[in-house]
Amino acid sequence: NHTMWATYEQTLEGDLAERMIANITDTPLESIRDVGFDQLPEDVRNRYWTAVSGSEDFLHALDMTQHEPDPSDPADYGGVASIRRHFERLKAEGIVCRTLILDWFGAMMNRVAQTLNKDLSREYRFVAMDEIMKLKRFAKEEDIMIIVFHQLNQEAVNARPTYLANAS
Repeated sequence: NHTMWATYEQTLEGDLAERMIANITDTPLESIRDVGFDQLPEDVRNRYWTAVSGSEDFLHALDMTQHEPDPSDPADYGGVASIRRHFERLKAEGIVCRTLILDWFGAMMNRVAQTLNKDLSREYRFVAMDEIMKLKRFAKEEDIMIIVFHQLNQEAVNARPTYLANAS
């Protein structure tokens, strides 16, 4: 299953790669941080390559932290339309992704607002709903699963689930 992973929070090199290696190899992050892959103990490198062997061609990472909008394309503002452009490029190469992981919606919204000169303090709900509708259309038209990560503040974490609000 080909998967496109669009990251808005952290660059693929550095902290994110270290966290992935630590998770995949069950190695404490502290022993991996700032070491460099080639300097890691051989057993850690071997565990990593054993775990990911055969899957590297199926994960298509899209580092949106480095994305520069195309000035000739008004739809390339760093949001869902920009991700879809990359999806379409892969599709033209014969690679059909069945899953999209969007990490992290809040950071994407900041990028969109910055590029479109939107004030999220007043327009977040409207801009976010527009991006969510684009994600829904994208999922339906391409018949893909989309997983969206979003970080919640402590108030939201502690709030009663909305589906229970009307329960008796």
